[in-house]
Amino acid sequence: MKQRSTTAVLLAYQYIIQSIASKQFCEKDSLPPLKEMAARARVSVPSMAKATALLKDKDIIEGVNGRRCTVKTGAVAFCKTLVQKQEQDIHLPVIAESAWRRVYEQIKREILNGTFPASAPLPTMKELQNRYSTSFRTLKKALYALFSENMLVPWKKHYAVRQPTAEKLNRRIVFLALADVEENLALGNFTEEYLRYLEIECSNAGIGIDVIGHKAGDDDFCFIKPGMGRISLEDNDSTAGYIFVIVAETLGMEKVFRFLAHVNKPVAVLDVVGNRQLPPYLCRENVRLFSAAVSSRPGRLVARYLLSRGHRHIA
Repeated sequence: MKQRSTTAVLLAYQYIIQSIASKQFCEKDSLPPLKEMAARARVSVPSMAKATALLKDKDIIEGVNGRRCTVKTGAVAFCKTLVQKQEQDIHLPVIAESAWRRVYEQIKREILNGTFPASAPLPTMKELQNRYSTSFRTLKKALYALFSENMLVPWKKHYAVRQPTAEKLNRRIVFLALADVEENLALGNFTEEYLRYLEIECSNAGIGIDVIGHKAGDDDFCFIKPGMGRISLEDNDSTAGYIFVIVAETLGMEKVFRFLAHVNKPVAVLDVVGNRQLPPYLCRENVRLFSAAVSSRPGRLVARYLLSRGHRHIA
């Protein structure tokens, strides 16, 4: 029977694997406390504890419950192989995803993509229950979590989407990624983790994200917005910058580069493949290439780069 895990446990597992592979955690070194690692990976302490238990089973780390774990000899080379091949060579235990967390993620994504506009009240509780096929209690818990993150504000006996300040109003980042044949974003595990990190940081800053896919055939190229289909992507004053993630060599990659060459905004290219060079026509002062073949750190540098270009509320 195939087993699965929540995203949080997988993120915690990947965080430790990537840290060992990049030698942030060296062989025979003690791992930081669970609470510290959980904060870095943006997961709960129980999720991090489950991830360390899985790593013990794989003989990557060792230790006794209640004490710090240490990295075993030979773990660095093994973890590098896992990261480079983008494989998860484990079988995670069956853990049912929390119902409120699922609803929380769905509402949050719709706030970030503008489905629920800033300063507008959310649909009624009954409408939201029908929209997400959930119970009143589960929905209430998800909404309170969003309120705790300052994404929602009280409105009468319900909630409204928080209004950004005038400085942040309508500012957005365009996140470009590959779309598959079914017009869904083809994101690897690293890219999904980075997009989650970016959504949180932009949400805290009151800046939106437009997640756009690109798709190309022999004679066809288009931009796609998940849930909306094909769109015409145009640069405008509300766009603060662009992030283009390369997860594979595709026919449409060159056309995305050509599009980015004609925009006068900061562009960060995040190369997950690890062997890409920028074309000469895209080499300019406000365009940077970041490689993320081994560590998740370059993904965070992308946001910092946009910050250095003068966009003070991106990361």
